[in-house]
Amino acid sequence: MEALSRSRQPFSHTNEQQLEAARRMALFPKDAEVIFIAEDVWVPVVRLEGRLCVFPGIPSLFQRMLTGLTPFLPLPSKSERPLRIQIFTERPESYIAPYLSSLQERFQKRVQVGSYPVLGKGVFVSLIGGDPCGQKEDGKPLFLAEIASEVEQEISGRVVSDEEIAEKKGENSRILELKL
Repeated sequence: MEALSRSRQPFSHTNEQQLEAARRMALFPKDAEVIFIAEDVWVPVVRLEGRLCVFPGIPSLFQRMLTGLTPFLPLPSKSERPLRIQIFTERPESYIAPYLSSLQERFQKRVQVGSYPVLGKGVFVSLIGGDPCGQKEDGKPLFLAEIASEVEQEISGRVVSDEEIAEKKGENSRILELKL
């Protein structure tokens, strides 16, 4: 514990109660994996059963540790990751909901369909799935972009980039801040 706390107040300046409290905070579950993401970061990430990670509550330290943990995560290759396409419409969510429900039922677990309204702006429809995500009636592969084209037509929307999404959502956040 002392070796990991080199950059912190020396233990020679602590009383027995403080030292005992520090030891209690350094206890980990028996089968926990303790991962030090960098030599200059004194607190570890604790991983349980290879899946659940426990981080400190300090935001700047959390962000650094999250970034540093990436090499330790068993992430799928880019080709195995699902694809996400988002379509924006100015129509109300209640207007497009029946169509989106039927779309979800058609593709069941192959494509996830979500709708995310932005106050006073419209609705983002998110399609998430593998690519290809199924087969057409003629046996040819069905790509997520083809489903997105159908959605664009049905909800009078258009496919949007991540930058456009951030911009629309950011504008909405600024409006709320001004009203408060």
